[in-house]
Amino acid sequence: AGAASDAIVFADDLSPDVVATRSGAALALTDHNRLDWPVLGENVVSVVDHHRDERAHLDAADREVDDAAGSASSLVAERMFEAGEPDADVAALLLAALAVDCRGFD
Repeated sequence: AGAASDAIVFADDLSPDVVATRSGAALALTDHNRLDWPVLGENVVSVVDHHRDERAHLDAADREVDDAAGSASSLVAERMFEAGEPDADVAALLLAALAVDCRGFD
């Protein structure tokens, strides 16, 4: 299942107004494993991340924090390929994010 583009909010874009409109929403964190907005913390149902585990949202129904992974995109890609092959545009976006996180594979 996908998400409508207006349902996607980046952590840097969170504000009191955005938080107020999403107070009852189920939240998935990707490339972060802790949400700094306590009012939304109980709404976190999924965490997919590759950074050091900050041990937040331990009760999330779906929680994968693997600091050995080069990118959260690689974890997302694994999930997508398990569900079926993603289309070429999605695969290209995942590869681009992976390359950035892995410093161009240097």
